[in-house]
Formats: sequence, structure tokens, C-alpha cells
Amino acid sequence: VLEEERRIQGTLPVDSLVALALIRNQRRIESSALAHAIQRDAAAARTVLERLVEAGLVEAHGVKKGRTYTFSARVYREVGQPAAYIRQAGFDPIQQEHMVVRYVRENGRISRSDVVDLCHIR
Repeated sequence: VLEEERRIQGTLPVDSLVALALIRNQRRIESSALAHAIQRDAAAARTVLERLVEAGLVEAHGVKKGRTYTFSARVYREVGQPAAYIRQAGFDPIQQEHMVVRYVRENGRISRSDVVDLCHIR
């Protein structure tokens, strides 16, 4: 946070600090969770999160209503935890597809619950 404030030569808005604190505590948030925390509507929360994405502090995963936000690779690198980013960011759809195909090849079939567990899908 301090480095970002030095970079912008100002202070981060309170809503941004709340968003960063939520991500730190929960690892991944949706805009609706931030909207509740900052007592504003979902559009305002998305704006806060997208500004953090533009600043390089946060990354967005997914699309539309399923979109979630985590700390960026840069943040994890700067705090000396680059592996934590990989665990948090999860797998991209191509990797998930390969895991499912391999599972089916080795086990003959796969259930929906197996896919959820294998790909760490919520």
C-alpha cells in the first residue's frame, strides 16, 4: 500500500483499502462482498476493484457475475510469496480441461463433484 501511495503521490481511497483488506483476509472476493463491506452498490464496488486492477494490485478472474478478485502476481512477489499467487490464482481453463481428460483417461469416468474437487471450482 505504501509503495502504491508513493507511486501515485497520494493516498488510496478508503474503499480501496477496505477491498485490499478483504482480499488479504479472504484471498478471493466478489464485487458483491465489497459492496456490502463499503455500503455501496455493486457498480461502485466494481469500479473500486477495477481501479485496483489498473494499478496492478489486484487481478480479476472470470467474467460477469462469476468474476472474482485476488492479489496480483506483483503483490505476491513483492511480499516474497510468489508460489502463493499460483495457488491462489488457480488453473486456467486449458489446464482444467487437461486435468479432466487425464482423470477420465485414468479412471474411465468423472463425476461433477470430482471435477469440482480436481479443479478447485467453487
